[in-house]
Amino acid sequence: MWPDCKTKNEQTEGITWLMKWYTSETLALIKDTDKEDREKALKNSWEEQQLGRAEKARDSRKRFQLTKKKAAGEDLTEEETEFLKIKRERVKKKDIEETVAVKGGAKGKAPPKVEPKKAAGRAA
Repeated sequence: MWPDCKTKNEQTEGITWLMKWYTSETLALIKDTDKEDREKALKNSWEEQQLGRAEKARDSRKRFQLTKKKAAGEDLTEEETEFLKIKRERVKKKDIEETVAVKGGAKGKAPPKVEPKKAAGRAA
């Protein structure tokens, strides 16, 4: 909800919490990780569908950051310059769909519509 609250800054410096509980039962405070667990499961499902997707995403992010760094006029290391020279493989959506269709069939897609044959003429 408020990403900056996780780090100490001028907005969060004066915030304190004082909580008191009175109970005869055991009390436990835990972090709710449901949202993070769902996000991890979603990313894992993407990786299962397209092996190497996470690595491609990591490389794409690195390429983006290095491009911004270069555009800002900062010096790049030799490794960073070499990384930017590497041409990435472009994959067409049609090729991916064909690969998925061969592997697991046409999951989630409706069968193609077939037009009914029209009568050639009226029978007398």
